[in-house]
Amino acid sequence: MKKMYLTIGVMLIIFGLFACSPKASQVKDTSAEKKAGAAKIAKIDVKDLGDKTQLIIEGDSVLSYTTFKLSDPLRLVIDFSDATLGAYKDKIIINQGAITDIIPSEIGEPRRIARLEIALSQLVDSNVRQEGQRIIVDVEKPKVSEAEGAPKITEVPLVKEEPLKPQPSEITGKAAAVLSKLDVKREDAVTRVIVSGDGEINANTMMVSGNRLVVDVPNTVSNIKPQIISVNNHLLKRVRIGQHTKPEKKVRIVLDLTAQLFYNLSKENNKLIVTISKEAAVAKKEDIPPSEVKEPAAEPKGPIIAAKELEKPVKEAKPKEEMPPAPKEEIAIQPEKLAEKPVPAVPKRAVTEKDIFTYKEVVPSKRYTGKRISLDFQDADIRNILRLIADVSGYNLAAGDDVKGKVTIKLLNVPWDQALDILLKMNNFGYLKEGNIIRVATLKNIEDQLTAEAKAREAEQKAGELITKIIYINYGSAKDFIETLKRSLSPRGSIVVEDKTNAMIVKDIAKSVDEITEMVRTLDRKVPQVMIEARIVEADTTYVRELGVQWGADQSGWVTSRSGRRTGSYSIYGGGTKEKPGNTTYTPLTNGFGVNDTGFLVNLPSAVGAGSGGAIGVMFSNLAQSFNLDFQLSAMESNGKGKVLSNPKILALNNKEAYIQTGYRIPYESTSTQGTKTEWVDAVLQLKVTPHVTPDNHIMMSIKVEKNEPDFANRAAGNAPTITTKEAKTDVLVNNGDTLVIGGIYKKRSDDSVRGVPWFSRIPILGWLFKKEYIYDKPEELVIFITPKITKLEAL
Repeated sequence: MKKMYLTIGVMLIIFGLFACSPKASQVKDTSAEKKAGAAKIAKIDVKDLGDKTQLIIEGDSVLSYTTFKLSDPLRLVIDFSDATLGAYKDKIIINQGAITDIIPSEIGEPRRIARLEIALSQLVDSNVRQEGQRIIVDVEKPKVSEAEGAPKITEVPLVKEEPLKPQPSEITGKAAAVLSKLDVKREDAVTRVIVSGDGEINANTMMVSGNRLVVDVPNTVSNIKPQIISVNNHLLKRVRIGQHTKPEKKVRIVLDLTAQLFYNLSKENNKLIVTISKEAAVAKKEDIPPSEVKEPAAEPKGPIIAAKELEKPVKEAKPKEEMPPAPKEEIAIQPEKLAEKPVPAVPKRAVTEKDIFTYKEVVPSKRYTGKRISLDFQDADIRNILRLIADVSGYNLAAGDDVKGKVTIKLLNVPWDQALDILLKMNNFGYLKEGNIIRVATLKNIEDQLTAEAKAREAEQKAGELITKIIYINYGSAKDFIETLKRSLSPRGSIVVEDKTNAMIVKDIAKSVDEITEMVRTLDRKVPQVMIEARIVEADTTYVRELGVQWGADQSGWVTSRSGRRTGSYSIYGGGTKEKPGNTTYTPLTNGFGVNDTGFLVNLPSAVGAGSGGAIGVMFSNLAQSFNLDFQLSAMESNGKGKVLSNPKILALNNKEAYIQTGYRIPYESTSTQGTKTEWVDAVLQLKVTPHVTPDNHIMMSIKVEKNEPDFANRAAGNAPTITTKEAKTDVLVNNGDTLVIGGIYKKRSDDSVRGVPWFSRIPILGWLFKKEYIYDKPEELVIFITPKITKLEAL
């Protein structure tokens, strides 16, 4: 009986052992799986905090994140490395403040990344920070909304209500402009770094690799001395302070921690307090004043873990100047040297002649047209940045195994293709674009590939079969194409021109023949034709006015004595004798004063005649005709206008000179040792032009216009007329169909003269009896208009 019970007991023990073993193994495997698995986003909350909108992203464990901003469209992107989205797979509509919605997505290769794209309606400030397992995203509300809402608040006492008194610095305090002091307080459980300023200190914080906590205070300057403070306790090694001016003014405070620790920020009386501890509960309990606790925060379950590859600061990437150890920071911390230190780093990377050639020849002439992007990374894997650029560009991107390394880069609002160039040059990489695929590799691999392809083409040219093809030219001369097409021949190829058929006989390998055929199809096109119309307008106005006077007098009588007896006679003549009264024709005299050949004392007539001007004469005489006075007034006025329009027109082929002319050929005799012979000179109206049609339908022209006329009023020796020449020559660029004034000449001849008897002609009023006035005014104008128009062949 005892033996039976003993047997049953042993069997129960064995059964129990077999039953327990699988369960223990199962628990162990589950734990290992959970430990090795990715973090998961468990909860996303949205809160309205008045002047900003707050997103709280909570994971089931500590999340490692990287943030950056994109500008087209506006969005804030947060990447969580080694994480999944959990239940958040679809688009989340927010519509609070500047946040419109959240678009979740996952990237599976090469590392699992959960991405949240926070769409923004306007460009506003944002701040991302980590508190244990939660990521807090504060997005400022648009300033426009605040400006529109401000006029509605008419009662100032609302700001001074009693509930707001515990936190006046957050509402009414001005922002700090100067940081004046930094103190470090050491305690057993915590270490506090206290920064003092002249106002409220607004800071952005980030954890970066190397156990460094970065605190950025924008729009401030630092008066803190010294710039490196050694602490050397169990939490904090040292504190470093640096001044930045580009791309924005700020003070950066770097805390070198001894390990991955918890931290918290609080504000108190124009002071910023950074509390560091090994336990999150201690930091939060001791550092945050009651007035600043607006809502309970979840307790972190573990230390903050910096992202290994995609780690990125919240707002600014840490400059390379602050990455070296503390002894070098003493030099790099000066603002002048922060700007100078990156300069020599560029040539150090250009380690080969090929790189230097690429920098000098390619970069200055390259134009970047890609969508603009902002990148801000610290010690990030270059592969992940390339993936981001591929997302923005819309291209597929492939990178070889040799493309690897860490990159620190900060670019604001630059084209993605420029960002890609800079990123690759920093690491001696290059890329080839094949269709919609960008392939990234080292410069050596690309050079080796291009060299191999060149050798393959050379081998193909040497071994390829020669073929013969006849190519006909339609719109030009085959001879004009020879020099251009010979460059596409292989060393074994040849081209022969057949003039009768205007064709080319090409003999070469198939690839070269196809290339030449395609080139001919591109170049052999209908030549544009241009109709050029010229208008030469000549206008002149002639005005002539003359006013003249003629007069003469004579008197005769007896000389008597005192007794009345005639003792002699006398005569005074003003021009001559008359046969009868009223006769104005005088007989010339040989004595007396005023003698002249015309019989007038004053003889200043105007140029009157048949059909020109007029004259009026008056004679005064006594009955005895002992006194006679003849007076004649003449005047002439002429006013004429003339206009000559010449309108030559010609159709010309592109890049071919054309001309048209009409006019006279005038003979003249010339004498030489060989005798007298007759030669001819041309007096013509001529238009000569060479048009060139640009690809954007503008017209460039080399123009020469001549208008030569014989002047029969002025003759040279041998009675040959002189030639009056008018000529214009120029190069112009004009729109199709527009009219352009290429030149003009304005000439004016004026003559205003007075002829008269000296002294007497200057007597007021009476002086008109002793002078003649002549006025001549003749303006001339020449204007040349050109109107080109491209004419289609079908329209002719």
